[in-house]
Amino acid sequence: MLTKPIEEPFDDPDWFFEPKWDGVRTLALVRRQGAERSVLLHSRNLNPVNRQYPEVVDALYAANLPDVILDGEIVALDAQGRPSFQRLQQRINLRGGEDVAEVRRTAPVVYYVFDILYYDGHDLMARALSERRQILEAVLPAGSILRLSEAFPREGRAFYRAAQDQRLEGIVGKRKASVYEPGRRTGAWVKVKVRKTLHAVVGGYTQGRRGRKSHFGALLVGLYDGKGRLQYIGHVGGGFTDGDLQEMLTRLRPLERKDPAFATEPRTNERPTWTEPRVVVQVEYGEWTDEGVLRVPVFKGLTPEIPPEACRLEEVRPPQIPDEQPSPGSAAAARAPARTRPAEELSPLERSLERLRLPVEFTNLEKIYWPELKLTKGDLITYYLSIHKTILPHLRDRPLTLRRFPDGIHGENFHQKDYPDAPRFVTIARIWTETNKTTNAAPVCNDLAALLWLAQIADIEMHPWYSRITPAKRGEGAGETPHTDFASSEGTLRGSVLNFPDQLIFDIDPYIFPEGEQPRKGPGEKDPDYTRKGFEAATEAALLLRKLLEGLGLQLFVKTSGKTGLHIYVPIARRYTYEETHAFAKTICQFLEAQHPKRLTTEWTVEKRVGKIFLDYNQNRLGATLASAYSLRPTVQATVSTPLAWKELERGVDPLTFTYETVPKQLQKREDPWKDIAKVRQRLEEAIRAAGGPR
Repeated sequence: MLTKPIEEPFDDPDWFFEPKWDGVRTLALVRRQGAERSVLLHSRNLNPVNRQYPEVVDALYAANLPDVILDGEIVALDAQGRPSFQRLQQRINLRGGEDVAEVRRTAPVVYYVFDILYYDGHDLMARALSERRQILEAVLPAGSILRLSEAFPREGRAFYRAAQDQRLEGIVGKRKASVYEPGRRTGAWVKVKVRKTLHAVVGGYTQGRRGRKSHFGALLVGLYDGKGRLQYIGHVGGGFTDGDLQEMLTRLRPLERKDPAFATEPRTNERPTWTEPRVVVQVEYGEWTDEGVLRVPVFKGLTPEIPPEACRLEEVRPPQIPDEQPSPGSAAAARAPARTRPAEELSPLERSLERLRLPVEFTNLEKIYWPELKLTKGDLITYYLSIHKTILPHLRDRPLTLRRFPDGIHGENFHQKDYPDAPRFVTIARIWTETNKTTNAAPVCNDLAALLWLAQIADIEMHPWYSRITPAKRGEGAGETPHTDFASSEGTLRGSVLNFPDQLIFDIDPYIFPEGEQPRKGPGEKDPDYTRKGFEAATEAALLLRKLLEGLGLQLFVKTSGKTGLHIYVPIARRYTYEETHAFAKTICQFLEAQHPKRLTTEWTVEKRVGKIFLDYNQNRLGATLASAYSLRPTVQATVSTPLAWKELERGVDPLTFTYETVPKQLQKREDPWKDIAKVRQRLEEAIRAAGGPR
């Protein structure tokens, strides 16, 4: 869990205040297996650090704890007992073959523990901090290396003055009622620095002069802005020892490059050497200048445990908490990120989100996603907020493949099946992958918070699986009870519940190109643009498919794709594998193709599809997905993949009229045509018997 920077200390009876230790954030995992115990230390980015701090490992073994996970800070103390990050540098950079005993003697460390996340079979993260502190104080044995980080209630201002007197780095405030949310900077934990420090990314160095001629003059450092660009913030030339200079050069020389990684090339006093932005350093400084660079920056040490992308410009210029904001410890502020503007300055969407008190931090709401319509990220969030009660039943318990557009519909986009850093409130399905023999962390959208978090990270399209993570229940038509761990003992998904879909899919695409346009070939091939003629042909194909399947006794549901075609869904009992549903869909499509060879095709070569309707049965594969019902699409019209009643399709519809603006209004006037789709559980063997096939 991360701390949010604020400018001023405060008093509040509902908060604890602790020292901000100038060390290395460390998780300790102690596990007991019979008479044996294991101890693992992990840095903030979960790298193992047992080798660097063997005395902490020894102390945890000696503590005779049960299974436990502790959170704290490893600190090196100077002669006056104050944290010294420079002393700790010797330990951070410890390599194999060095004299560990000598380093332990010259730079001893202690482990200040301030939280407990797990104890003897009990997950404590959902419990209040005040309760976790009581447990921690009861179970952590006192010692010279393992130390409880003291917490003081209420008096944040007085504690801050004491930290100033003791020349500590700062203080941390924590709401007593806060739960532990890994990876999140919620505002439930805040930090106020006495000495201003930050972590910066090295983008190069300047040529040294005089005594520095054989090394370098200064490091050129930067921070990443909200668009992922490295912005120059100054040059750091002070605070280096001879060892630091040599260590920096050793790290930077293999990273040299011809052009700067900075968004704008900085002006330098001496000839620069540019480097890849992979090295992170801690810098102490006085203030920020009006030009946005650091005043009198001083090198404090290397911080390899901090990833470069975590060095963010917005996080080192924190706004002061205004008077209009609820008290940090109040019930009103318990769930939402801290407000930084008065209520009268908030947009209607921001006021709505504030009232909801969701555990989602919304940013860059004015960023344009649909340039032609001037629609923003805020409009994306508004759409999913307005239809959440309708779309959530179509997403619930289904793993998602994300399709993210961080720079809008015309910018680069990417599919993402693995999201290991999703917030704690988002359900995660860990799914075995055959390609790399590991598991993906696939988000599952089960509530409004998860849905709006997806919108916040620019997941314009919702792509759910056709199978669900929950076990099949009595009445759902299940056959043998499949496994629910998403990988069988053989390390495959074949025996998993996810291999048993409850939806069979037909994707209908018209390959009828506009006049004068020819299909592209190879990697650059594309689907045709929308034409009225093409959509009418797709409608005819959908009605042919409906007639055939209803003749076999099956009920089916139709929706617009949101682009050029139609999607047909056949809800089924959860007793068939993807291999079986794929075979059934393939047989149906090839039968229709044989009946109407001049109109329909199942060909995979684009050239052979031209002028026909492509019946795509290959969507019925494990892990394949389509845009869900009511999903927005990245089209210039901001269209929506919209469920239809069959009578609507028969009368004729224009798919371009179903948009981010019209669909919410329609749902206020009529029910979802798919509202009962989950209640339909059909058996394919009955359809096969109706067709005269084998029993």
